[in-house]
Amino acid sequence: MRSVRAWCLDAASKGVVIVVIARALQPRINFAAQLMLCLERTLRLRSRHDALMVLARADNALRHKLEELLRSIKDRLATLPRSARWAGAGACVGYLGAYVALSQKPRTTSRKGVTQDILERCEFTRRRYWPHPVTALNGACATLQLGSRMPYAGCGVLTAPYVERLQLDDGGTVALSWWRCPHQTSRTDVAVVFPGLNNSSETGFVRSLLAQLDGAGFLAVAYDYRGAGASGVLTSTKPYSADAWRDFDGVLNHVRQEVGPKTRLFLVGQSLGGAILAKYLSSRNPSVAAACTVSSPRSFAASSAQMRSGPLARLQNFLIAVPLKVSWFLSGRKSGRKRDVIFARSIYDIEAAVICKPWGHANPEAYYEANDGYADLGRLSCPLLCVQSEDDNVVPFSGKYAISDATLVNLSPFIACCTTLLGGHLSFLDWRGRSWADRAVVEFFAAAARRLPAAQSSEDERRKRTKMRRSPSWREAAPRASPPEKRPPQKPAAATPVSERRRALPSVKGVLAGM
Repeated sequence: MRSVRAWCLDAASKGVVIVVIARALQPRINFAAQLMLCLERTLRLRSRHDALMVLARADNALRHKLEELLRSIKDRLATLPRSARWAGAGACVGYLGAYVALSQKPRTTSRKGVTQDILERCEFTRRRYWPHPVTALNGACATLQLGSRMPYAGCGVLTAPYVERLQLDDGGTVALSWWRCPHQTSRTDVAVVFPGLNNSSETGFVRSLLAQLDGAGFLAVAYDYRGAGASGVLTSTKPYSADAWRDFDGVLNHVRQEVGPKTRLFLVGQSLGGAILAKYLSSRNPSVAAACTVSSPRSFAASSAQMRSGPLARLQNFLIAVPLKVSWFLSGRKSGRKRDVIFARSIYDIEAAVICKPWGHANPEAYYEANDGYADLGRLSCPLLCVQSEDDNVVPFSGKYAISDATLVNLSPFIACCTTLLGGHLSFLDWRGRSWADRAVVEFFAAAARRLPAAQSSEDERRKRTKMRRSPSWREAAPRASPPEKRPPQKPAAATPVSERRRALPSVKGVLAGM
C-alpha cells in the first residue's frame, strides 16, 4: 500500500511539473513564441500540446539508459574473479560498520528550565539518528543531496497554499503562503517558517516542513522576503537581506489579526532565516511561544571567513552566489550596478554591491555586526532550540570559526542546542530519505504547545514573569575595531494586504530552481 501511494505521489508530482512548464511555454512574449515555433518545426509537432509528449519521451529514454547501465554493471560483476568479489564484500562490511558507528544520538546542551523540560518530552533526543547512506559520506554530499528536494515536485508535496501579499511602510512587498486559509479553520497555534538564502515558500523542502507542521495541528505559513518567492519583483530599493528582521513586527501583527486574539506563534528559521529570526528575538523580544533554528550561522563574520578559507569553500561560495545574481536580475534590479553583480565571485561581493548601501551599511563588516543576533540572546524570553550538524559545509559548527554550544547556552536558560555528528547543511536526511530536522522541529513545537499555557497573557505580565538579569554576550568582551553603528529608534512597521488571499500555483523559477 505504501509503494502504491508513493507511486501515485510521484506521478502526480510529475504532472504538476508538466502543467507548470506548459504554462510557461505559452506565447506571452515574443521570445517564448519563437522558441515554441522553433521546437515545433524541429520536432515536427502538430500542436503545442505535443510538447508534453517530448517530456514523456525524454523520461522514457532516461529510464531505458539507466536500466541498461544497471544491467551492464551486473554483468561485469558476474565476470569478476573471486578475490575481487571478496574485496568488494569486505569494503561493504567496513562501510556498514562505519555507518553504524557514526549513527549516534544527537548531543543536547541545555540548562535547567522550561526548554529542558520540553526537550525531555521529545523522543528525537533519545533515538539514534540514522543518516542516509549518501549523507554518511560527508557534509558536502549531504548538502548536494538536499538539492534533489529543492524543486517543488522533489518532495511530492502537491498542496497549493493561499498566497497573501503585504505592503510595508516603505513600499516593499512581502508575502505569506498559508497552508490553509486562516478564516476557514479554528486553529490558533501558528507556525511561521522563515526560509534561507536562495529559498522561499516555493522550495520543495520548505513545503515539506509546512505539510508536516499542518499534520501536527499547526496553522502553517511560510514567509517570503522582499523579491523572493511569491512576493514578486521588488517594489522598493531595499532587497532581501539579513536586515529582513526589521519587517517582522508588522507581518506578525498582521498574522495575529488574521487568526485571532488567542494566537500563539511558533517561529522556525532555516539557515539565514534562522539568523534573521535570532536577531529579531534578541532585539525586539516579541511575544512568541517557542522558536527553532536549523543550520543557522551564529556569526556572519565567521561564516564569511569559513566560505573563503579554501579552494573548495570558495568554489561553493561562487556557486551559491550564482542564484543570487539570477534573483537580482529577475527581481527588478532596484539597487546595485550590473557590472558589480555580474563579476561578483562570492556572497561577500553580492552584499557589497547590492545590499549594504540600500540598508544603510558602510561595508559588509558593518552589515554583519548590525545583524548578528546570537550574541545578544541573553534577554530571550521564549524557548529556543538550535539544531545543527558538526559536518556542516556552509556554516561552521566545528573548527576555529565555530561558536560552541556551551557558549550559546550560557547566555540564557531558554536556549538549548541539539547537534548531530552528520547531516550537512539543512539536509539531515535519514535512511528513508526523510528530513530528521523537520521531525525534530515539529516534535519540539508539539511538546512546547502542550507544555506552555494555552492562552497568552498580556505583554507586560509576560515580561514581568520572565524578567531576569541580562546575561553578558561574548561580543562585549571582544575588542572592537570601530564603535558600533548607532541607529535612531524606529517604530514598528506595519503591513497592509495588497490583494485578497488566493491559491497560487508555483512559478517556473520555484519549480525548476527552488529559488
